[in-house]
Amino acid sequence: MNVEDQVRAILARGFTKVHEDGRRAIFELNCPEVGFSVKVLVVKSAFPLGNHFHERTTETFDLKHGNGLFLHADTKMFVLDVQHTAISAPFHVMVEPGTAHAFVLAPGSVLVYYANEAFNENDQDIHPFVLV
Repeated sequence: MNVEDQVRAILARGFTKVHEDGRRAIFELNCPEVGFSVKVLVVKSAFPLGNHFHERTTETFDLKHGNGLFLHADTKMFVLDVQHTAISAPFHVMVEPGTAHAFVLAPGSVLVYYANEAFNENDQDIHPFVLV
């Protein structure tokens, strides 16, 4: 199967709801065949989301609807300097490996994010790091 056919097959699968709790609902298009993942979060309550960093994965976030707070810090710095940024849609940010990140978003906010690696249950590359 060529790459174009692989992409068509992936898109035909569509998004699947992979998790829901009191904080958010998560819909995912996971593509291990070509090595990426796209998720859509629908926020239910203003509760911290994230509070972690990745060693390998770069994530790109797009706030499509709503507002809130984006927190981030370089985990490799000797003195931790947590940055707090008030955000509202449209908002776009790329988070590089080694950057701890978290969001506190208003209920009803919609956050779309892309990871340059597919989600792998056995190798999640998620390291807890509390910012808020």
